[in-house]
Amino acid sequence: MLYHPLLQEELAAAQYFSVARVIIRIRNGNSTNLIRIAASTLNTLYFAYWFVFPTCASGNFDDDNEAELQPWLWWNKIYKLLDYHGKVYPVLELSADVPSEQAQKRWLGEPVRAVILPTKIFTTNAKGFPVLSPAHQLFIIKLIKLKVQFIIKGINPNDSALFEPYLQYLKYITRQTEPTNRVLEAFTHGYEDRLQVPLQPLADNLESRTYEIFEKDPIKYVQYEKAVYQALIERYDPKTTVIIMVVGAGRGPLVNRALEAADRAKYKVHIYAVEKNSMAIISLYAQKQEWADRVTIIHQDMRSWQPECKADIMISELLGSFGDNELSPECLDGAQRYLKDDGISIPYAYTSFISPVQSPRIFSELLYNRDANKPYYANFETPFVVYLHNCFFLAETKPLFTFVHPNFATPIDNSRYEEVEFTIPATGTMHGLAGFFEAKLYKDITISIEPNTHSKNLISWFPMFFPIREPVTLQANSKIKVNFWRCCSSSQVWYEWTVIEPTTLPIHNPTGRSFSIGK
Repeated sequence: MLYHPLLQEELAAAQYFSVARVIIRIRNGNSTNLIRIAASTLNTLYFAYWFVFPTCASGNFDDDNEAELQPWLWWNKIYKLLDYHGKVYPVLELSADVPSEQAQKRWLGEPVRAVILPTKIFTTNAKGFPVLSPAHQLFIIKLIKLKVQFIIKGINPNDSALFEPYLQYLKYITRQTEPTNRVLEAFTHGYEDRLQVPLQPLADNLESRTYEIFEKDPIKYVQYEKAVYQALIERYDPKTTVIIMVVGAGRGPLVNRALEAADRAKYKVHIYAVEKNSMAIISLYAQKQEWADRVTIIHQDMRSWQPECKADIMISELLGSFGDNELSPECLDGAQRYLKDDGISIPYAYTSFISPVQSPRIFSELLYNRDANKPYYANFETPFVVYLHNCFFLAETKPLFTFVHPNFATPIDNSRYEEVEFTIPATGTMHGLAGFFEAKLYKDITISIEPNTHSKNLISWFPMFFPIREPVTLQANSKIKVNFWRCCSSSQVWYEWTVIEPTTLPIHNPTGRSFSIGK
């Protein structure tokens, strides 16, 4: 039937009464005709669609994994049919059986708006109050972090005597979601899944407030100070003056940490603070009286400065969310000529990592928030910095590109190419690649945003996100192959990427047509 008069009448009534959302229950995967009607109204009516799914389908299935996968497949089909529209959301109705860990992660990667809690899944505690099993509680705590709403099913909300205990119990569970890492929570609040164009500090001068944000990091500069301290006491004679060059000194946090490390180690140092940003130089000179003759301020690009002496230690904080995406390799390669033959760089190596990720929320934003003056593909060929929150990592991260300093290669070539294969443990849909980095400062002293080695309280960097133009549905225990390039010209650096298997996508960002990093 192409026309459903009763449904059309109900939708018209919802529009007339300015209803904010229409809730439709989905019982199986045969809903295409229904979804067609929804599609015809999305751009003309004001309300959102909430589609209700069980966490476990009823019927004869080979195993529990298949039963809990089916509702997600129904949702995935609906979302694709409605072209990832921003007014379409899933709602989960919990049952007595709690979904497996992988099924939970998959739903946590979707834009879940609400959770229905039937009263029949509650039990009664010793005091006669309704409670949920510990497994249910843990899943709900995860869902609360997505800011979901709760719907109690099976009780009259106007009967306060019956409804109030359930409400109080949900308030109690909500209090259990207090952040375990308050530093990270405070810094990331409001940035969840918000796309930001990466900084280009080599091409553009940063503003003071940008420096200030990064300087608030409670762990990064502690690690740098540890690295300088260890390098001093392990490599140099305390009777000599150690020459340190801070390249890209900004407003001076690394200068201060290097001085503190020298004071702790009781070493004499002379520091050259090299900075090209005219405004940041003002901040450096404001500290000159405190630093006295221990620091020489150099207002030049590190790549063109001609030093009067060579350095024992070269320190930099030129790393981006993907390690090399703020052109640390190009900067340090140009600056390494003023290192002594036995001089060291802090950091001395860094590696980028990637992982396929499911994030329909980000895909929808990229799809519907395009620049009318740019080609349709531009958003999907631009890497973004984003605090990934409402997402599902489909596989463990794998290393991509590594850079080492000083770089003794002849000639130096910072272009890279890798093919990376991932094994997918659970069915899901890939919308892009998450990018991370790990940097080695000195020996085993590191800073990292790679999930397996993430430095606690490190907040200076959010992950990178490399979109793909077409979502790729991946089956459990399947493999996916990704090709990734770092390309260089005389004036620019850019990334290109694509999926090779199980399907083949176009190469994204060829010749840097949508995004490049200026030298």
